[in-house]
Amino acid sequence: VHLVNPAPATLDWIRQLQQAGRPVAATSEQCAERPNETTDTRRIIEMRTFFACARFRVLPELLAHYACPLWVIDADMQAQRPIDTLFAETRQATAPRGLGIVPMESLGRCVYEYIWLSLSYYAATPQTLAFTRTLARYIDHQLADDHWGWGLDQAAFFAVLAWFERHEPALEVVRLPTACIADSLQNHPAAFFASLVGSMNQHG
Repeated sequence: VHLVNPAPATLDWIRQLQQAGRPVAATSEQCAERPNETTDTRRIIEMRTFFACARFRVLPELLAHYACPLWVIDADMQAQRPIDTLFAETRQATAPRGLGIVPMESLGRCVYEYIWLSLSYYAATPQTLAFTRTLARYIDHQLADDHWGWGLDQAAFFAVLAWFERHEPALEVVRLPTACIADSLQNHPAAFFASLVGSMNQHG
């Protein structure tokens, strides 16, 4: 879990889990607050965007540190089944040697609606590490130049992926079926992951 501006109590709780033998790891960073944090609508959008981008900004470091394939999921996603057989059940003989993404079933209205980034997979290869580093630099550049807007994480991923697919064909990109993610815990028991936000939207 990557935490932005965590409270001391949260870090203490994580340490307690680790001391109890739970396989929990966390990274954290501090983001300076601005005046009118809770009342300035523009600032609220900026902070939401910053949180959404954080996963991709720390991904290269995590991929290099663990040197093994990583799944990146939204905080509101829940694993429904063991993922050991996901690729076999989605007609992949083996795990991708690059990226695993879930494209939308229909064309989106804008670039950040083409890929469902609630779930993505990254193999520990030089090509994938190069992709994640480029993505992190791209996002950092946008944030540094104050090019903030909701959907920056999605738009940045789309732009970097489009460039790599054109200029770096060695990067393998596997499209996973949308059926591996469920919108509702109740109606898609065969899915590997479920979106709790989708469930709350559907069931109130």
